[in-house]
Amino acid sequence: AWDDMPEVHQRLAARLQEAFAAFLEHTDAQVGRLIDSLRDLGQLDNTIVMVLADNGASQEGGPFGVMHEMKFFNGILETPEQAIDDLVAWREAPPQRRTLVQALFRHWGRLRRR
Repeated sequence: AWDDMPEVHQRLAARLQEAFAAFLEHTDAQVGRLIDSLRDLGQLDNTIVMVLADNGASQEGGPFGVMHEMKFFNGILETPEQAIDDLVAWREAPPQRRTLVQALFRHWGRLRRR
């Protein structure tokens, strides 16, 4: 249970939950835009909207997962501290070094220093 987890594991889990919540909030807004557009075009009643998801559970990355799947395939397992550092590095990376995902997270303002 949550209370039995070490503090660093709780911090990592909370960070990952924050990132997922930010992604889900953005996705919800975009699906809402799609529904609004279909309604405006008079096509909502002719449309079936299906939302499918994969919970993402897998063996890759060990008990804490990894921020980069290729680390697992190269035998590099992260500690929770390293994973938290990766999340901070994404947020603080200079714009020219950020990937698209990092730039979008920064744009959406969801990863904040705690």
